[in-house]
Amino acid sequence: MLLPNILLTGTPGVGKTTLGKELASRSGLKYINVGDLAREGVIMRRS
Repeated sequence: MLLPNILLTGTPGVGKTTLGKELASRSGLKYINVGDLAREGVIMRRS
């Protein structure tokens, strides 16, 4: 079964993380903070 990708965007401080975590909790989907992945070096720049 394919699961949806939900992307939340907005300016700092508007509640993206809070909303994303709540959506994940209620839906059973996994919450991933892309900013954290980038800081950890998981995301690589493509040439």
